[in-house]
Amino acid sequence: MPVIQVGNFLKITPNEAALYNGTSKIISTNFAAGNKIKFQVIIYPSSNTTYTNLCVFMVNGVLDRAVYYSSSDRMNSDGTIILGSTYNGLKVYSLRVYQSALTFRNLLNNVL
Repeated sequence: MPVIQVGNFLKITPNEAALYNGTSKIISTNFAAGNKIKFQVIIYPSSNTTYTNLCVFMVNGVLDRAVYYSSSDRMNSDGTIILGSTYNGLKVYSLRVYQSALTFRNLLNNVL
């Protein structure tokens, strides 16, 4: 039986990546299974004066999805990341987690 997640979490499967707030998807993107990709998430909190309440997904250094999330959506999280699912696996070649948000330039430099 699958575990029901509460709070905010990031779930990555071979076909999709999605950021959830409880059971609601805040943002998601799809990609072809079997391809090696570099996936990045940026979350700008409400305290950021340049980009307030912005969540961005980048795939291979290219902006893929961006959404402004509601101020009522709390982006405070214990850092839960779910990789794969019950029925399929996921190959992870590397994983980096940062304490603070990186700029778009930082992310582009990570890809090159």
